[in-house]
Amino acid sequence: MTTNLGIMQGLDAEVTLASKLFSFLWAIGMRTPIIKGLLIKLSSLYGTVLTIYLEVTAGIKVFTVLTGNTLGSHERFRNCLATQLTLTEVPSVEDCDVILAYCPIVSRVGTDIGAALSVIPDCRPAVLMVFHHTNDKYYIVPNTNRFTQDRGISTIDCLFNDDGLLKAPQNNEAFRLAVKHLKLFHKGRLLRLLTVLQRWVGYMPSEDH
Repeated sequence: MTTNLGIMQGLDAEVTLASKLFSFLWAIGMRTPIIKGLLIKLSSLYGTVLTIYLEVTAGIKVFTVLTGNTLGSHERFRNCLATQLTLTEVPSVEDCDVILAYCPIVSRVGTDIGAALSVIPDCRPAVLMVFHHTNDKYYIVPNTNRFTQDRGISTIDCLFNDDGLLKAPQNNEAFRLAVKHLKLFHKGRLLRLLTVLQRWVGYMPSEDH
């Protein structure tokens, strides 16, 4: 799990310098209305840019839902994802970009997925990782997406046994799909942040004013 601690420590010097500079300019600008207005805008812009920077470096904010015992396989899969993506676990679903749910199949596929859907919040996009217990690395998984279409949730199927994730073509494909889906959610958040910045810039006074 990643945190913003290292990022914040790295920014300490820059933040301190910027604060001193703003304090100096503010003392001068208070005497001139035009400069004062510009400094207010610059101060707001600095905060906006800093927020966007922290959001970008935080990576993909994930809220985890575990609906059964995967024998630790979901953690191994998550560790594999961390080699390609920056994932930040958040404690609240309201703070996440995407819900990553793990559902081991212990009875019937439809029954277990239905039970998983009942505990997955619908306030955020979600990806449902379906874990099939088998010793056959060439096991053909059923079409699990048909059980989640009404919720608009994508399913990704993995194979595991008592020893963990299988070295199987299906798991390679699952990893590829998971990375693809999670990158899309991250891209969507960055686009929303850029939209906010563009709207802010739209309020900047033009040189003619």
